[in-house]
Amino acid sequence: MRVHTNAMQRLLVAVTGLLLAAPLVYADDRDQTTSSPGYRRDNENATAFIDSLDSATIAVFPTMIRLESRTDHSFTSQRLAVSLLNDSGLVNAKLANKRVDPGKLQYDSQWNLFQYGLSTVTQSLAGFKTDADFLLVLEFLVPDNQSVFGIECYIIDRQGRDVFSFLLNSHHEMFADAKLHSSGSSENAREDMLKAATEVAIAALKRQVEETDLTGQTEATAVENEPADTSTAPRTRIVIITRLHERLIPVYMHSLKHSIVSGFDSNGVEAKVLFTERDSDNTAQFDAAINEFAPDSVMNIDLDPLLRSRKDGYEAVVGTLFKVTMTDRFSGETTWQMSDKVDYIKIFDRNYVAHPGIRKEFAWLTTETIVSQFMEDIYDSESARIYTVTEDRERHGQRID
Repeated sequence: MRVHTNAMQRLLVAVTGLLLAAPLVYADDRDQTTSSPGYRRDNENATAFIDSLDSATIAVFPTMIRLESRTDHSFTSQRLAVSLLNDSGLVNAKLANKRVDPGKLQYDSQWNLFQYGLSTVTQSLAGFKTDADFLLVLEFLVPDNQSVFGIECYIIDRQGRDVFSFLLNSHHEMFADAKLHSSGSSENAREDMLKAATEVAIAALKRQVEETDLTGQTEATAVENEPADTSTAPRTRIVIITRLHERLIPVYMHSLKHSIVSGFDSNGVEAKVLFTERDSDNTAQFDAAINEFAPDSVMNIDLDPLLRSRKDGYEAVVGTLFKVTMTDRFSGETTWQMSDKVDYIKIFDRNYVAHPGIRKEFAWLTTETIVSQFMEDIYDSESARIYTVTEDRERHGQRID
């Protein structure tokens, strides 16, 4: 069963209008800016990245210049980025010679462009032979060839995992203050603009590192300072309270948390997952976490085992039964519901044998079912591919649990 309220429908119309009407907006109004050094989503790999910088080497690739009809590459920006990183003492940087080409610039929200760019970088550099610990690619959005409308900084490890990627635009003070416009139509004027954008990107990276706390969250990108423009932030933020049956806690909780965060993240939805026992009604215990995360909605998932009796009388777990209810955080209105089950015997066969790898796969299958229905009902869109097998996730750069 799915429920859509008028409030949710109005919200979706408003958000869609913003994305289509003003996908990339340059603004000089300081009243609309934040002191944050860019938007960077929570990343479990961030702390390890920062801890390793003193001894790490980072390979810097040619900067991608995204024009309306094609992608150019700036080696001047690349060399400057290497020089600035080495001079800053932040990390040892060196040049890398492979170009990443995402093609022409499709008009879309910067958040979607960021996700597409990260995916392109990950796939293009898969298997790249280097002794560097991390790989860095800068991307400048220059659709009119005269102004930089946005900056993306992609940083991945040699396994292709995002470790510290972020974006900047005119809603960030340091970007707006730089006034990244070309002073003329000459090549020298354009080069000066791209050099200035490179300086902003590396300065933002340095601040991101300096302002990141021990949890991997940047203080300057705390919830209250995130960009208000919906075209540069996730589609929505959701706290997901999952109530697990006691038989599922030891075998599902870890993989379920990873799969839910990854599944929603792949679709531009930022999620924070909290767990409690199936029979618990003490939701007040999560109030502090909900207020800190400041979500748009709260989703409750009740998850029970689907059981089958064996010949010896043992009740074996062969699937999951779940009920999902999402409410608007402020109005308390129910905005979406679904209930379903995942029956592993039907998916596979009656002779499957449970083991840790299969249990991981089952958790990811449950998440895939929920996220796919969510995207279809709320956004009238197909879900991004969610890989349920660990080897496939590793190959395609999704979260590994």
